[in-house]
Amino acid sequence: MSARRGFTLLELLVAVALLGVLTAALLPALERALVIERGNRLRLERTAAARAVVERVLGEWRDPGRFEQACLAPEPPLPPGVRVEVQPLTADGRPAGPAHPPAPCPRAPQPGALRRVTVRAGAEAERPVELVVDVSQP
Repeated sequence: MSARRGFTLLELLVAVALLGVLTAALLPALERALVIERGNRLRLERTAAARAVVERVLGEWRDPGRFEQACLAPEPPLPPGVRVEVQPLTADGRPAGPAHPPAPCPRAPQPGALRRVTVRAGAEAERPVELVVDVSQP
């Protein structure tokens, strides 16, 4: 009896064919997973940028004068693709005027004991991240 070692050519061809069929079946799922991962990564980056801007606004508005003026320091500039709007609110939370981008400081005092800050990060066509925070007078 002879000891046979290795694969025959036919066995090797069958193994390669099976590997090709499995790869072809799994490739679309892998591609979809990569597209989803890219979208999630972009959303996470946009969320981080929007949160950083909200933290900046909250930090600057600890100063009552800056809160009253509803302004932001011009430096550092906002990250690319990030937009901010400020809307004055009444004491019970109703809009007291139109929303507008914050102007550079100093600025004339603005009415309202509350401010609604809306931060959008990302292009409108790509479903931007939007954070809305109501800030009270310090």
